[in-house]
Amino acid sequence: MIIYITITFLLMILTFFITRFFYITKLKKCDVVINDLTTIDKETGLYNRHFFDYTYLSEFHRASRINCPLALVFFKSTSTDKLPQILLDSIKRDTDFISRYEKNIYAAVLYDTSLEGVDQIINRVMERVDGDMDLNIGVHTSIPDSHTSSIKLVEEAIKSLNVAISRGDRIIEFTLNSI
Repeated sequence: MIIYITITFLLMILTFFITRFFYITKLKKCDVVINDLTTIDKETGLYNRHFFDYTYLSEFHRASRINCPLALVFFKSTSTDKLPQILLDSIKRDTDFISRYEKNIYAAVLYDTSLEGVDQIINRVMERVDGDMDLNIGVHTSIPDSHTSSIKLVEEAIKSLNVAISRGDRIIEFTLNSI
């Protein structure tokens, strides 16, 4: 009788833990799906604006703390079907990220990247862009400090993009440490 009760009790405990394990596994899968839904742009597969806003601020503060360069590169093209993959293929480092900023504007945040590094990335992008694709690029690079505004850095990069757009197709506009 005692053996029967012990075995039954052990089976109940085993069932409880197995059920709990599957429940936790399912929760983790749901968490991954929810995270993807809140950070990934469904049309392009790139990170979305929400992810950009959150992660850019984090990278800005990190660059400010350790006094290293931070580059923002804005890309605008009406060929939204090709450009996201070109950008993904052109950005190699884990510390850099590309996101959809607006409908046909994409933003790359390049942490601890010199002007030469930015130039290499832009060259990789331009090599992959075919002749009929319109593309303008605005770049702002700076070494942020405690007096630098993260919003001002974005504004300067967007201003560079707008200057490039006003000058015509396939124009790249750089601004350096002007804030």
